[in-house]
Amino acid sequence: KSIDVAIDDFGTGYAGLSYLERVKANKLKIDKSFVWNINNHSPGDIVLSHIVSMAHCLNQQIVAEGVETLIQETYLKSLGVAYAQGWLYSKALTQEALIVFLAARRGAVSDGL
Repeated sequence: KSIDVAIDDFGTGYAGLSYLERVKANKLKIDKSFVWNINNHSPGDIVLSHIVSMAHCLNQQIVAEGVETLIQETYLKSLGVAYAQGWLYSKALTQEALIVFLAARRGAVSDGL
């Protein structure tokens, strides 16, 4: 058995580059602020692609936060991001609603994007 350790909200606040050396994490959760501007051909797209590339070089799984559109999902897949969370998949749910949500989709859950 193992324990997964994720660096949450990477790229903002205290979750910056220095954490990659100090925290032995195997997952990197990219902050939603990098995801929201996808497809605007902004400098943020370049930063996002480099974050993903760096995470791949460090053998970390990547989770993109705040995915709300198919355009965002498609772009993230093209970068090699395997996991995402956001309103594209579901709004925030209570524990009871989550149980119903998962039961209705039994067998439809995949191992990534």
